[in-house]
Amino acid sequence: DCAGEHLRGSARLELVTDRLPAALGLDGTDGGASLPPVDTVFVCTVVQAHEPIARALAPLLAAWPSDRAPLPVVVLSPGSTGGSLILARCWRELRVPALPPIVELGTLPYGCRAKGSSVNVAVKVRRVPYGIFPAERSHHIGHELERYFPCLVRCPTVLAAGLCNANPVIHPSIALLNLGYMENQGDKMRFYGDGASPMVCRMIQALDEERLELMKALGYGEVAMPDHTNSMLQGYADSDASYYEAYGKGKGFGTFASPSTDCDLAQHRYLQEDIGCGLVFHVSLASACGLRLPVTEAVIRIGTVVSGDDFLAKQAKTVASLGLEGMDAPAIDGLLRRGFPQPADQ
Repeated sequence: DCAGEHLRGSARLELVTDRLPAALGLDGTDGGASLPPVDTVFVCTVVQAHEPIARALAPLLAAWPSDRAPLPVVVLSPGSTGGSLILARCWRELRVPALPPIVELGTLPYGCRAKGSSVNVAVKVRRVPYGIFPAERSHHIGHELERYFPCLVRCPTVLAAGLCNANPVIHPSIALLNLGYMENQGDKMRFYGDGASPMVCRMIQALDEERLELMKALGYGEVAMPDHTNSMLQGYADSDASYYEAYGKGKGFGTFASPSTDCDLAQHRYLQEDIGCGLVFHVSLASACGLRLPVTEAVIRIGTVVSGDDFLAKQAKTVASLGLEGMDAPAIDGLLRRGFPQPADQ
């Protein structure tokens, strides 16, 4: 019943199945099947796919048999900073009677890239921050997850874990300051090894400092960590002496190539996801906290010019789209801990 290949060296999971795509109607069929009797559903995709996945899962969760309680845990790997709130907001809108707990991983547990029909796994990540929505349901679930994935490090809330993800800090900096090189050389360029020069790393550092400022404003200073240190603890970098030592010289980063020359860079996730969803959300969240992120705002505007997409106007991911509109930092933290009210309570 297993679809795909096993990853050598990991524990064998019994419910890696090809039935879920059919149940969701993601295999070209009409869907309509029941959700298999699983206790965990892993969602491994980009943030733009979270809402379609949520809408596909909604009728299956609504039809979950009462004699098959509890609802399965939904794990977003990665959560892309707030993916759990996208799912929860969508399920509330669709009147799903009871919402399952949702786990967000701050990053993927493997540093990997597709290569033809195979996947090159360059790094097995040693430290993966995660949170659970709502956080009050985290005790039992957290212990079970950590038993299967010892790399997991629990954070107070899903946003505390999600903001540990520095992809929106690193990728746009390297991409925007190396666009000419990337357009001409494609995958001949080492994205980090060639692109993360000392001066480029100054922009990474400036964006990262604003990310840390945002985390502190939300009350998550105890888990806020400069990303060059986090990268070393994860296994990507050999040193955290500087941002350049981590990204420009880190062995775990060195194997990753830039997108090929036949890739439309304007539509690549380094711009569409990391700026359009990542940095735009940072600015929106900062505004809710009464904070300005001037460097982040500047990078969004430059990304808008080179991509032709007005990321601020599109508002792909904001506090409003995640159901946090009108809340300040304490209110946001309280909701993340307690969860949204169930539809019946509204």
